[in-house]
This record gives sequence, C-alpha cells and structure tokens, in this order.
Amino acid sequence: MAETIRYKNIYDKIFIFISASIIPISIFAPIGLWIPLILSSIFCFIIEKNKKSYFLISTKIELTAILILFYVAVSLLWSINFSHGVKHFFHLCILFFSFKIMFNCCNKVKNIKPIIFTLYLSLLLSCIITISDIALNLGIKSFLLSEFVSLKKNFENLKFQDILNSTQDYKAGMYSGLYNRGISVILVFTFILGGIFLKNKVLFFLLITLSSILIFVAESYTASMLVIISFIVLIILKLLKKKSLLILSLLFSFYFLASPFLLNLTTEERWARENNFLVKEIMLSEENNKQNENDYKSFLLLLKSKYLKFKYKLLHRKMIWSYTTNEIKNNFIFGKGISASRKIGETKKITLGELVINKNGFYTVEEKKIFPAIPLHPHNQTLQIWLELGLIGCFLFLTLYLLILRNVIYKIKNFTFSNIFFINAFIAVFLINQISFGLWQTWWLSALGYFIIFTNLVIRINSHPSMK
Repeated sequence: MAETIRYKNIYDKIFIFISASIIPISIFAPIGLWIPLILSSIFCFIIEKNKKSYFLISTKIELTAILILFYVAVSLLWSINFSHGVKHFFHLCILFFSFKIMFNCCNKVKNIKPIIFTLYLSLLLSCIITISDIALNLGIKSFLLSEFVSLKKNFENLKFQDILNSTQDYKAGMYSGLYNRGISVILVFTFILGGIFLKNKVLFFLLITLSSILIFVAESYTASMLVIISFIVLIILKLLKKKSLLILSLLFSFYFLASPFLLNLTTEERWARENNFLVKEIMLSEENNKQNENDYKSFLLLLKSKYLKFKYKLLHRKMIWSYTTNEIKNNFIFGKGISASRKIGETKKITLGELVINKNGFYTVEEKKIFPAIPLHPHNQTLQIWLELGLIGCFLFLTLYLLILRNVIYKIKNFTFSNIFFINAFIAVFLINQISFGLWQTWWLSALGYFIIFTNLVIRINSHPSMK
C-alpha cells in the first residue's frame, strides 16, 4: 500500500517533465535532446516490477525495428568506418530500448491533459523567446554558447576542446545545433498539438501563428517549404480519406526503391556552371533590391532573392545526392556498412569554382574550392540507407515506414481535419528526413521517439474521451 502511494501518478509526472524540457532543449541545445528520454526510461525501468514486459516483442513495428538493428550490426562486418559504426550502433540500441520503455509507459498515464498542456505552453514560450532572440538580436543563444565554452575550458582533456574554441564554429551553430534543428522539432509538434487544439480557436490560433512567425523569421527554407506543402497535403488527405493509406504506401514504395535513380540530378561540371549562374543572379537581385524604393517592387525582389537562395541551397544538395547515387551502385545489395557516408566525406572530395564580382562589375571565376563529396551524411536518409545498408536495408526501412503509417491511419479511424494533423506530422517527418538530417544522428532519433510517444498519447485522448 505504501509503495502504491509513493508512486501515485508518477508516470504522469515523468511525462510532464519530458513535455516541459524537450522543446527548449531542441531550440538551445539540440544535441542533448536524448537526455530526457534516457533519464526517464532509466527511472521507469527501476520502478517497474514486471521488467520482463520491456523485453517482449508485442508488435510488427517492434519486430521490424529489431531486424533493422540486427542488420545494422551485421553491416559492421564490412563497414568502411567500423569504429564510428560501433559507436552509432551502441547509441541505436540504447535509444531503442529507452523508447520502448517510455512507449510502454504511455499506457500507465492516468491524466493526459496536463502533459499535453505543458507541452503546448513549452512550445509557445520557446517560440516567443526564439523569435525575440532572432528579431531583436538579443544574443540569447550566443550567451548560452559562450557560457558553455567557459565551462568546457575547465576540462582540458576533452577531445573537442580545440574545436570548441573556434568562434566561427559557434556562429555557424556547429556542435550545438542551429535554430533550424529546433524549428524542425517545433514544426512537427505543431501538427501533433494542432490535432488536439483545432476545436479551441484561441489556442489553435496562438499555436499556428507563433510557430509560423518563428519559421519565417528564422528563414528556415526547409521548414517554410514544409509549411506550404503541409497545407496542400492536408486538403488532399481530407479528400482521399481511407484511400490515402493505399496511395501513400504506393508513393513511399516507389520513392524508396527508385530514389537512387530519381536523385541522380547533376554532375560536378554542371554543378559548377549552375552555381556560378545562381551566385550572379543572387548578387544582381540583392543589388536591385537596395536601389528600388517602390514597396511593391521591393517586396517582389525580396521574394525573388529568397527563392534564388533556396535554389542555391538545393543546388548543393543535388550534387551530394548525385554523388551518393553513383556510390550506391558499387554496393547495391548490402551497402557499404553503417557510418560509411561519413568516411566517404573524409576521403573523397569534389571541386567548385567560386564566382566573385570585381570592382569593374565583371564576373570572374575564382580559384577552385574543395568540398567533401558527402559532408557527414548525404542529407537524405533514404539515400543514406541505400548507401550504407543497400537493397536489404531499403526493404527493412520501407516496411517500418509503411507499418507506422498504417498504424497511425487505422488508429485515427475517421478523417476529420483534427485527425489528419497526425498524418501530416508523419509526412512532415518523412520530408525532413529527405532533405536534412542524418540517419544515425542521436538527437534527431530522440526527436522521432518523442513524436511517436506523443502521437500515441494524443490518439489515446481521442479513443478515451474520459481521459481528456
């Protein structure tokens, strides 16, 4: 009896802790996003009497995830980056087990409302602070980074000490994460929370308004593009309803299997030419924008400038993807092993002539610059799966995606706009995976775990009205 009283509603409090912490961490220190997940899972594991339940395979999704882990472990045998691959595999195992514990603990939550509302308030407050920091140049994140540096200076034996002393790296957001990382987390959680607060016009309006302002103020091209796509997808899903499972499944299957051919978009020589042309266009656009005093024309020129910068950013992605597709052909079935893309980036380079403008107004090509062929990872998770795990890995991950999609669609039961927000969250994650983060990044894998956990909690609210 005493034990029951001691741990009364303890799971509710644990999830409130997660709700309060994950958004601020994703904004200001994204590489630490795994901390709430690991700490909470350790505590839950300790207080659970029936620990055997955490080792049981209860769903096809879990079975597929375990098969992926097994194949990743086997790929270490031929990985061209064995030492780094071992570290990534170790992280994957810890994250998977932690996520499984917390997902099981969802069923032990008694009152979901304060958990969701805490997440909501945390997201709004984080948006307000971040918007203020960016728009007013308050230097909040710079201050936190400088404090972090001061702390690191007390530990001279750390391997990253020399790197952390680089001011340029701090300004670029290296090792601690750009705001763009946190914005991606906020974007997905906006869809998840939007599904709950859609009927409450005031709370829904605040949620959408603040997250949208943050996305556009921060000039996150990825998030801005996803916002536009998401509204289109929202309408399409509403029209398709149950048919969307079949159509999305076919689209995902086609993309997964055809991506090595679809994303071979350019060559090194063509990339250099297109880069030079775009730089010239961006310079002209910015110069015209400065000289134009007409508000309407100035706005159009500003939009053109942003569009050209987006194309410029996408152009580099196209080169990385194209190089990756050519590497995939060399180990089509089994891949090059976990963490291979990082090794390729360290050893293989591509060159580019940089366009500059001289004093006379003529454009000339500067000496060639050298870039990693694959900077850390291909910035496309499907291509990274193909490159490192081959056709076998592609089938395993495709199966996992389809099972999760099927599970979400079947659980929401009816296709109201509120429920469609959850499917939109899934699609947003898929699209982010195709243009941004690496497959094995611990912070992003932790974020994916949070998305699944809170989607499950939200769906439980709809399934059990008494828990609202």
